Amino acid sequence: MNRRVLVVEPSRTMRKLLEIYLQQSGHQVALFASYAEAGFALTLPQFRTNPPEVAFVSMNTSWPESYRFIEELRQRPRGAFTKIVVMVTQEEHTHPKLQRLLQDGQVIALIKPFRVQDALALASTPAYILPNTIETR
Repeated sequence: MNRRVLVVEPSRTMRKLLEIYLQQSGHQVALFASYAEAGFALTLPQFRTNPPEVAFVSMNTSWPESYRFIEELRQRPRGAFTKIVVMVTQEEHTHPKLQRLLQDGQVIALIKPFRVQDALALASTPAYILPNTIETR
């Protein structure tokens, strides 16, 4: 199923790789380097009338703005995002604040480094059949 996908990732290389693979799978991709850019874009008419269905968000537990952005996504009407994928390191995955976020079935952790196939599967699979953490090792 082709979906509208939002990617928020500071690394230009990671953004480009995700864009290439997601587009090759038929998804429409909107890329942003920062939470501020993505937050502003979501207020624009084209995103309000046709919001992304999946958000891939690079998260760092020491960045308060990453939690604020995830909360902003979670507060949007339920139809706006079917799932929010937070991309975190193995060490960050055990952080208590992140664990609280993962209790919401809408938020899924993708542990870095991850396989492209895992990201593609998350973009295409309905959220209700996914575990709250995807780990590749």
